[in-house]
Amino acid sequence: MTVLRQNITKWTNLKRQLKMRRIVDITLFMRRGIMSMVRAHVIVRGMVQGVYFRAHTREEATTHNVTGWVKNRKDGGVEAVFEGSEEDVKKVIDWCHKGPAWARVTDVRVDWQDYSGEFKEFFISWRH
Repeated sequence: MTVLRQNITKWTNLKRQLKMRRIVDITLFMRRGIMSMVRAHVIVRGMVQGVYFRAHTREEATTHNVTGWVKNRKDGGVEAVFEGSEEDVKKVIDWCHKGPAWARVTDVRVDWQDYSGEFKEFFISWRH
């Protein structure tokens, strides 16, 4: 996919997201820059279940205007998808390296993907 086509796709997705949220002030998104919108698929390992990791992840993501989801994995880890500005997504990923007070994070794997704009909010998924 050419760079121009990627930019058009990102702009179209951003416009769709703005319509869904009914946000009138587009300048907020323009300041972030269309080029800086990213998606990250993250897997966190360690003692991360039973310590409110998902709830705190949702709080952290919401604080930084990041959309997506987080869920527990059958292997004891936590999996998440974050979408938003590159700066905000990186802040949430940095937080994932520490997690909440009782968590003990041993590994964080990040797979950077193309921004899709498919989420309206950040939520906890209950499916494995």
